[in-house]
Amino acid sequence: MLKQTYWLEIVEGPNTGVRLALEPGSYRVLGRASSGSDSTIQLTREGDRHLDFERQQIVNRVVFGGNAPAPRVRGTARRRAADVDLQDDGVSRTHAMVFLDEHGNASVVDLMSTNGTQVNDAHVEDCDLNPGDVIRVGGTVLRLVAG
Repeated sequence: MLKQTYWLEIVEGPNTGVRLALEPGSYRVLGRASSGSDSTIQLTREGDRHLDFERQQIVNRVVFGGNAPAPRVRGTARRRAADVDLQDDGVSRTHAMVFLDEHGNASVVDLMSTNGTQVNDAHVEDCDLNPGDVIRVGGTVLRLVAG
């Protein structure tokens, strides 16, 4: 069976036109880019950095089952791909995570962001995604595109 692949396409905001691959079995953190001494240790271009305790608890609860009755992503999406550094002051340093499990199921989880995360204009804490869905974080709008 061929696994579904996806792209996150930034359609509005400072990073408009950027297209980011989502690999099966991985997740990407969406966060505000910063530089110098203001830089957060959670965002990384290489991936595989750990989130702080509170944000990891959210991921464990919502995505991987934790204490939630039904996790959003049914498989394992534990490999952290390169983070998405957005040049948007309305985005928190670690704003949200987008997951693609090994079966091609996509979802998004808000990570206690200041301004919240919206999917198709509805505020969400966590949400399954389908091709064409629009994610808004701060002033940045991303579209999930099947590839």
